[in-house]
Amino acid sequence: MTALVRDEPPPYHAVVFDCDSTLSSIEGIDELARAVASHAEADAVAPSACTDTPAHASRRPPGQTPEQVRGTELAHAIAELTRQAMAGELALEAVYARRLELLRPSRAAIAEVGRRYVETAVPQAHELLDALRALGKRVVIVSGGIRQAVDLLARSLGFAPRDVFAVDVRHDAAGAYVGFDERSPLATHAGKAVVIARLAAECDRRGLAVVGDGITDLEGAHAARRFVAFGGVVRRESVFARARAATRAPTFAALLDWLCSAEEIAALRASGAHTKLLDVRDRLVGGRREGDDA
Repeated sequence: MTALVRDEPPPYHAVVFDCDSTLSSIEGIDELARAVASHAEADAVAPSACTDTPAHASRRPPGQTPEQVRGTELAHAIAELTRQAMAGELALEAVYARRLELLRPSRAAIAEVGRRYVETAVPQAHELLDALRALGKRVVIVSGGIRQAVDLLARSLGFAPRDVFAVDVRHDAAGAYVGFDERSPLATHAGKAVVIARLAAECDRRGLAVVGDGITDLEGAHAARRFVAFGGVVRRESVFARARAATRAPTFAALLDWLCSAEEIAALRASGAHTKLLDVRDRLVGGRREGDDA
């Protein structure tokens, strides 16, 4: 199958990044599920799942509470739904509300995920973003993740608030989950295409590039001049098979040649301010653009 987007070389006016498994090495929704499994948080489990039966007790592993058992099962179910959505086997809208209703994440749980995002930022993410900004490019996050968690990562990486697009969730005064913004296009399979098209319309003739790991990133990049499949965290074969530009190196330094022209890289080198990023890039690709099999 051919790629769905153009593949035109840099320079670009803006670069759009996914969050989960791209800027950060985790999937936020899976982290919420793991919080249920490890902490058995009462406010992260559906109320209907709070009773135990003798049959359940007989199957329960020794030393585990009913909440921990159900939390582990829930974590596996959420992870599988996420995998299917990112691989394009299920439409995102078919699983988005279901996952949140199962988890019902508290404000505290979401803040915990935000901290995990920050802790698991992909190597050289900060350095690449600084380099792109030094070249005068707009850098943007477009994510189907939870806005309140994504915001913590965005602030740590220097994104302006206007350049962060994600899905808001609502909590009551006690911090318990109430719901999410069902009007957000980013809670749907086609939502990234809507947001990215709007961003492309704000660019000059250089247009924009998109970096992401999932099928929604690939199929959302219709308006982009280049889509780069990032497999440094997880390589999704359904995405790599259709992407013309790709890397599986576990560092954002490998993206430099895909996102910057030779003249821009030379300018970064001449500035002397981006030595660490350029050193990692040089070791990775030896000055040559990295291909699909890198």
